[in-house]
Amino acid sequence: MGPVFASTLVVEGGGVFLTTEIDTNASSLSTFNLPEPVLLDTKEMSRTIKVEIHDVDKPTVVTHSGSLKCTYEVLGTFEVKTPGGTFDAIGVRVKYKGAVGPASVVDTNYVFFAKHVGPVAMRFRSHIAAFLVYDKSLKESLLLAKK
Repeated sequence: MGPVFASTLVVEGGGVFLTTEIDTNASSLSTFNLPEPVLLDTKEMSRTIKVEIHDVDKPTVVTHSGSLKCTYEVLGTFEVKTPGGTFDAIGVRVKYKGAVGPASVVDTNYVFFAKHVGPVAMRFRSHIAAFLVYDKSLKESLLLAKK
């Protein structure tokens, strides 16, 4: 079985927020307080999020903690063509900057949400560096293959 990545989302006050993420590839469970905005009813928002990283096998033990400044911005409406169809979608950019444990984090995510469908396209770009022992850059794009 390959890596599993799962998220817990909550809907409150006109928005959708991420409260936890599980990444079995990294054996980590991340919790966010304040929850991270995913989709909001406002054009822009910034907030500082406290992050705790736990080992998946010991979820009560915090292995790393820190904070990220999260800046959320609605970019407008776009026509997005995917293998699953063409959609009118709202584009959202979320930027992250901060440090969690020994890692400094600089991330930018773009997500395109279509009405009655959800996310139809995503673009992730991140750079995480922890002193000289860890340096990871990621560029990843996802498209809806089937509606």
